[in-house]
Amino acid sequence: MSNQYKISVKEGPTKIMKFGEGVSQTFKAGDIVKIGATTSGGYVIAAASSDAKLLGIALGDASGTTATSILVLVILQDTELVSSVYHSTAASAITAQTQVGATYDLIIGTHAGYIDIEHTADNIFTVVELIPDDAIGTVYGRVGFTVKGSALQYYGAGTLD
Repeated sequence: MSNQYKISVKEGPTKIMKFGEGVSQTFKAGDIVKIGATTSGGYVIAAASSDAKLLGIALGDASGTTATSILVLVILQDTELVSSVYHSTAASAITAQTQVGATYDLIIGTHAGYIDIEHTADNIFTVVELIPDDAIGTVYGRVGFTVKGSALQYYGAGTLD
């Protein structure tokens, strides 16, 4: 059985940007974050929820102090990420060749994000490969995936949504 992994970058374009931390945040380095609100001082980040547009991966822990600068690895449309698959029944949380090319939802747990192979209502991730280190059928096995542009808060030329 594989361990459950946080989302990480495998390859492709990336961009690191600095954002102000939102009020009362507790995210950790490696967590998926979103733009939570805007203020006159700029954008603030907050932990992402499963139904949110995504900004990127926090590169530092939240300090708990509003407006503290936090570096974020911004997810771009062509960035390939890696994470474990998830299903509410652990025995069904396995990798399968049929997942390649399919689209799935995001599930965000405590300080982790996974590919939710049980749900496809939002279809924001497209699986592009099975990670070779995990045999097909591995429980919580890892897959490489990209994120649909419509699910991202950053659009290449410095525009934030």
